Amino acid sequence: MMMSDVKAFGGAEHSFSLISRNLDRAIFSVRVVVPREGPMVDTIRDAGIPVHIMSLTRARDAANFPEFIALLRQHRTRLVNAHGVRAGLYAGLARMSLPIKVVVCERNLQSWRAQAVPRAIDRFIARHNDFRVGVSQAIVDDMVAAGVITRDR
Repeated sequence: MMMSDVKAFGGAEHSFSLISRNLDRAIFSVRVVVPREGPMVDTIRDAGIPVHIMSLTRARDAANFPEFIALLRQHRTRLVNAHGVRAGLYAGLARMSLPIKVVVCERNLQSWRAQAVPRAIDRFIARHNDFRVGVSQAIVDDMVAAGVITRDR
């Protein structure tokens, strides 16, 4: 299962689309969860990948969380590749009740994330994922310096 926020079709969306479309389907049964329609969704659907529209981007979207858990159970999902802090939060919450592995991909460290509440969320994500990937050494260095992650995770 791959999760991402959908914005304009920029660099993050382009790489998310490339990864989802190029995973070996003999090994992975790829599904995508995104909060809304957009150009990336069309590209992924055109590749024959099932797309589930489910908003999991804000605190109020917690109401959709049971539907997300049901989707993971229905498809016997074992791996969630979460792109971004919001997807990482919901994937981490799912990991607390399901036997799944979670990989969180970080593309940036916004300055607001160094504040108390976002930092606590980042630490929660760090405790409830199996691997966290920074797309560049600079991102990893920023996350370590902000106390969001330790270098070994």
